[in-house]
Amino acid sequence: MSLKERLKNAKRKVIKTVSLGEETVTLCRPTHTERIAVMSAARAAGEIGEDEKPIGVGGALRSIARMAAAVIYNPEATERVFDPTDNADVDAVCSAPWAEDIAKDVAQAFTPSFEEVKGNS
Repeated sequence: MSLKERLKNAKRKVIKTVSLGEETVTLCRPTHTERIAVMSAARAAGEIGEDEKPIGVGGALRSIARMAAAVIYNPEATERVFDPTDNADVDAVCSAPWAEDIAKDVAQAFTPSFEEVKGNS
């Protein structure tokens, strides 16, 4: 396998392992393409405006749920548990009793901080 193929197939960066009820999941950093898809889906759903700021409380909460759907992975299969472009999955995450508990970790996984980016350069 070439270097290019190995880099394209690299595993996602695991930000944190968390327990959601009785289940354990990993929060993984999405790719730039995945972030763009999440933001486009949020914009299309009317959750955020063109300035990428949430529209109302509902838009803010659904945007966080959509980001959570993008970063929650099955630690055994290394696949995403929810589809952040599927409104039914976003609804499921938004109404989950654990959604609020992981909001800060989700934000950290979805968007690296300036310090993280600076540290990687």
